[in-house]
Amino acid sequence: MKKMLEKFSEVIIFGMIVLTISAVVDVGFISLADEAEETTVTEGGGDNFDCRTAVMEYLNPVDEEFGEFLDSTLTSTGTTSDLITNYLIPKYVEYLEGEKAALESATNVSGSYDLLDVSDKISECKAIMDEHLDANTEIMKSEVASSVSAKKTTALVDEYKWINEHLREMSMSVAYIQSYLSKMSTSFTRFTKTCIQQ
Repeated sequence: MKKMLEKFSEVIIFGMIVLTISAVVDVGFISLADEAEETTVTEGGGDNFDCRTAVMEYLNPVDEEFGEFLDSTLTSTGTTSDLITNYLIPKYVEYLEGEKAALESATNVSGSYDLLDVSDKISECKAIMDEHLDANTEIMKSEVASSVSAKKTTALVDEYKWINEHLREMSMSVAYIQSYLSKMSTSFTRFTKTCIQQ
């Protein structure tokens, strides 16, 4: 019974937190809507603001370049940890900074636009950037995992080749030893027969 009361009180507390957050968000949207009504200017042409085109013009070549960079970097012969530390992390930081600068540039509002329209389009552009960032992050993780797996496999194959070479050498040595022992056995038998006859 005590556990049920604790669970019930946790649910009530969670519900109150959600209700409070909802109220705060609603008040924020209402105040934004009021500001938008006050700051709406009709002379600038509110439908002309477009950050999506600028964002996509930036993202398409950068995403392609980043993919090529991943392919060329992770397929090189260095250890993956060195490649990640020395090349991948700095390039990824550069990618993030470039993305941030492109978003800031694309969302730089000059002129008079409808505040709600601009904020919606900026949110849309931010969502596009976040989507590309998430996709590239997943691609990067997948490429790193593939590279590590391939390099481990290659290292194992090399080790198996080394082991096979040494086993082949050992097999040859054992064959020589066996032939010498066989020869010695035959010689020893003849020697003992000769000794006994004399």
